[in-house]
Amino acid sequence: MHSEQDHRINSDAARALVASGLVILTTVHAGDIPDVMGDRMLGRRTFPIIFPTMTRPTLAATLGLWSLFGSLIIRERSLAASTLLSVLGAIVAARFLMLRTTRHDRMSCLLYNVCSSVEELFSKPLIHGTFFRHG
Repeated sequence: MHSEQDHRINSDAARALVASGLVILTTVHAGDIPDVMGDRMLGRRTFPIIFPTMTRPTLAATLGLWSLFGSLIIRERSLAASTLLSVLGAIVAARFLMLRTTRHDRMSCLLYNVCSSVEELFSKPLIHGTFFRHG
């Protein structure tokens, strides 16, 4: 049951939310990579179409850095999840750099979503559980 209490978010939760937003902002174009041909035919101007040579290296770098950053944050909660996030991030980054067929890109996107889910799964309790102040 909800009360009329003032629910304010503290600075740790605010940082976690900003970090999640930055991860999404800097990696969301991973989902555009497998469908460059279809997007181009529809006249869309996605990151991979506008910056074709820059997309994969910058995506790999940001995926690697965010995975490392995320794994350091969740390490206190679960060493296994931290390790999983680091390994998945490295695999996905390497796949986007080296495997460039549509079939490979679809699998890389799937793994990217798994990686994002692992981070979300272990960061959500931080945001919704321990970072809210009541009163």
